[in-house]
Amino acid sequence: MHPFRNSGTLLGMRRFSLVITAVMGVGCGSSKSDLKSLIRCSEDGKCPAGSSCLVDRCIDDGTVEMGETCRYEEQCGAEMTCHDYACAPGCSLVYHVDDCADGFWCKPLVDGDWIGECVHSQCDPSSAEFCATESICVAFAPTVGGCLPYCQYSIASSGAYHDLCEDEGDTINACQSLGTNLAPVCLPAGSIESPTIGQPGCHPVYNPCQPGGTCVDVVCRRLCIPGLPGACAPGETCETMGGRSDIAYCRANAG
Repeated sequence: MHPFRNSGTLLGMRRFSLVITAVMGVGCGSSKSDLKSLIRCSEDGKCPAGSSCLVDRCIDDGTVEMGETCRYEEQCGAEMTCHDYACAPGCSLVYHVDDCADGFWCKPLVDGDWIGECVHSQCDPSSAEFCATESICVAFAPTVGGCLPYCQYSIASSGAYHDLCEDEGDTINACQSLGTNLAPVCLPAGSIESPTIGQPGCHPVYNPCQPGGTCVDVVCRRLCIPGLPGACAPGETCETMGGRSDIAYCRANAG
């Protein structure tokens, strides 16, 4: 169970505070039950299996209709997600297949956003099917893939990182490995407050590394090019990701 990831914003919190009173009187879900008549959530916000906490009462998952108040994605009906505390069409686990029907994956509505729509597989990563020029097939499931901007990067002799990703407005895109095939793609990079090389807690989508780093086992690692002199610090080896030839990172030597 997870609250919608944008629900912590000031706008979301204001909206939630405004709808609490209305929900208590009007009810929610297809049954339109009054929340006052439902089981109270436990002190830590837990509910019986198949239900979850809204305000302070347990409601059945999957019963909240479009436009009605929610706190968790599972409270909404099929093919909906909880956006700004209201059920709306879409999916929230972007670049994954878990929120979508077979053969579909969750594509962000806007680059860098955590709300998406379920779209049909664009390529088959298990076959010789390729994407258009400057795109790469990212595997989200054995036969489900999406065509995303391919990331090509270089490392200067000074160690400075450079890539061919196109930035969009204030969004700086940089190289991250994505999908089960660890494909190098252009994704929004982290800000100056995001994890940097050697820092833990990263995620290629939800908490990306700063440009020049890629997330490996929740730790930001420096991108490198095998065979390039001085690509990594002493005591490190430039290791390809998943045996690929187009993306590698600096891995500390064992022992």
